Amino acid sequence: TLIVNKPKMQEGEQLIQNEKIKQFNFGNVYDDQSANDQIFTRHVSQMVDRAMHGFNVSVLAHGPSGSGKKHTLLA
Repeated sequence: TLIVNKPKMQEGEQLIQNEKIKQFNFGNVYDDQSANDQIFTRHVSQMVDRAMHGFNVSVLAHGPSGSGKKHTLLA
């Protein structure tokens, strides 16, 4: 779970009244020490299988250029 708090206000700024803390839930999060084949085997391959059986799936791969996102998804 990632919780994003409101930014600190600068003098003269106004806060939008309906602004709330936003919370995001992730099924899995990996760091730079995680092996691409491990991620693909545990998660991505299952998603591909589900997609091939007509289910809607989504895989989000986020990171800097050259970090292996495309390699992991195409493994």
